[in-house]
Amino acid sequence: MLNSIPTTSIHKLLQNVIGISFCLIPIAYIFSRAFLLTLVYIAITAWILVKILNKKFALPRTPFNLALLIIFGALLLSIIFGSSFGEGLRGLNKWIRGYLIFWMSFDVLQDKTLEDKFKTAFLSAFLVATLDGVFQYFVGRDLLRKFALGFVNGDIPRVTSSFGYFGMYASFLIMTFPVVCSKIVTKSKKIDWILFIEIFFLGFLNLYWTRARGAWLSFAAMVLLFFIFSKKWKVFILIILSLCLSLFILPSRILLHHARANGIDQTIGERFEFWNQAINIIKARSVTGTGLNTYVQNIEKYNPGVTGQVNNYYAHNGYLQYTAETGLIGLFALMWFLARYFHLAYIKWRDGFLSFDSKMLVLSVSGFLFYVFFDTIFHNLQPFLLFWLFLGWSVGKLERSREAIS
Repeated sequence: MLNSIPTTSIHKLLQNVIGISFCLIPIAYIFSRAFLLTLVYIAITAWILVKILNKKFALPRTPFNLALLIIFGALLLSIIFGSSFGEGLRGLNKWIRGYLIFWMSFDVLQDKTLEDKFKTAFLSAFLVATLDGVFQYFVGRDLLRKFALGFVNGDIPRVTSSFGYFGMYASFLIMTFPVVCSKIVTKSKKIDWILFIEIFFLGFLNLYWTRARGAWLSFAAMVLLFFIFSKKWKVFILIILSLCLSLFILPSRILLHHARANGIDQTIGERFEFWNQAINIIKARSVTGTGLNTYVQNIEKYNPGVTGQVNNYYAHNGYLQYTAETGLIGLFALMWFLARYFHLAYIKWRDGFLSFDSKMLVLSVSGFLFYVFFDTIFHNLQPFLLFWLFLGWSVGKLERSREAIS
């Protein structure tokens, strides 16, 4: 049957499948993990088939393929010398999927029409998620998936929208906010101010309502990075002063979660315990780690006597947890990759080669990586997939930035 279909028709069909899948991914992200995974698999399969039909069996030539290969080697070492080969292979499957998404988005999002539709889809998803967050805040449950409102200190509402967990929702807001802004700023740098104010208000309000202080800091760091790269030092200093002032303006019950009698924030105290547990594992298995995807299984082994709420819990720091699983070899490989990415981004930005939407993508990637310091989103499937998609998209735009933007 396939042989009777002209090759051009097959190409067109597969390209339509890729385009439709990409445009549905942002919507699926806020509705269903299963639907999201299905779309990802469909898009990857269609993309691979297109490459086979075009007889292009090599991977897309990105400036980071060697770094990705080194990371993959570090992951394999952690699995070989780790505590659970089966868990390691399951974790490796997630990473392979991330690599494929990276190469696919690097490849297909050079199509300007598809890229514009993709950004429109993210704008739609952003509006739906934030409006659902407002609904949840006032009604008590979100409209899309009926998740109940959370609470801090027993009575301060904590919005999760349709994500069910404030950390995942906050990471979605941080990553999509810059992309949404780039969608409503035209090439002539004209802005639809009504839409921009609406987007900014909804995004900022929902981020505040998550009560995720790590996300607040990450958003602030993302904004500061924009002005550092742009060398606008007066604005940078003004933002720093505003952040310091906010410590005196925001209610202490918002800044301190379940403060103990000694005034120490309980959440921060717990994080220090989580981080200390991860550091103990790293000290014991410093070279190759305990094995990919095995962190929770090894907490008690390397932290005897751990009890209570912090028992068998994630590290709440993606870098520490990643290092505990893959060792210092894995950490150095990942840091080399990220250092090369930010060096390329800075050089292109400094020399005036980046358009506004390229800069916003750099901020999306940066915001996510800042937030990884405070939560375990790097090990959650949906944010992990979105990160690699955005990273491939960003690298593609950086690589194709050949002429200075006036």
